[in-house]
Amino acid sequence: MNEKKSLRANWHADGDSWDQTQLLDAALQAISMSDAHPTIDLAKTALNKFGYHPTSQYYLALAYANCGSREEVFGLVDVLMASVKPADNVYVAALSLVGRLEKDKYIRELGHEAADTALANALERLQ
Repeated sequence: MNEKKSLRANWHADGDSWDQTQLLDAALQAISMSDAHPTIDLAKTALNKFGYHPTSQYYLALAYANCGSREEVFGLVDVLMASVKPADNVYVAALSLVGRLEKDKYIRELGHEAADTALANALERLQ
């Protein structure tokens, strides 16, 4: 059984009993395999079951970004950036994700007025 199938099988078999660490470890494993949908499910479960946690929120935003869900990801990133602190393990990763998203928006809008807005937004978030 390959890793993706194994992770999904374990999640469906006994994921309801997993603690926050197990959920986040499994979400990270899914991210490392570029498997966005289980990552989304695992991160949402962690958030619903244990409340807000910056790592859960980051994994959720990253998974949505990786599957190209632009409309979802910007709301998730706004929540993340409003609450993530420099001491959090995912702080630098969260800033990098914001930069990536704004850069992608800039590239999509190149040649249009919106490109300048995307670039300004990226720089503003880093201040």
